[in-house]
Amino acid sequence: MAAGAIAALLEHVREERHYQEQKKEAALRAIHAALVETLLYVEKESKKETDRQTEEKLSHLWTDAGLAVRHLDRDLANRLLLKGRYWIEAEKWSRKYVLRNRIALKQVEVDIKKLLEK
Repeated sequence: MAAGAIAALLEHVREERHYQEQKKEAALRAIHAALVETLLYVEKESKKETDRQTEEKLSHLWTDAGLAVRHLDRDLANRLLLKGRYWIEAEKWSRKYVLRNRIALKQVEVDIKKLLEK
C-alpha cells in the first residue's frame, strides 16, 4: 500500500515538473516572438517607416509574453506588460523612463538569458 502511494506521488511530481517546463517553454516562445518582431520593426523604424498597425501588434505580443511568464518571474512579467503598454504610446515615453523601468530591448534579452538558466 505504501509503495503504491509513493509511486503515485512520484508520478504526480513528474507530471507537475513536466507541466512547469511546458509553461516555461511557452513563456520563452512568447518572449522570443515579441523580441524578434520588435527587432525587425525597430530596424524599419530607424529608416522612419513607423507603422501604427505593427505597433499595435507589438503591444499584443509583449502583453502575451508578460502573461505567459507571470508564473515564472513576476518582475519580468510586469515589465513585459509595461513594454506592451509602451508600444501603444511610445511617443510619450522618454528613453530615460524606458531604461529606468528596464524595458529596453537589451535588458529584456539579458532577462531572457537569465530565465533560460533557471
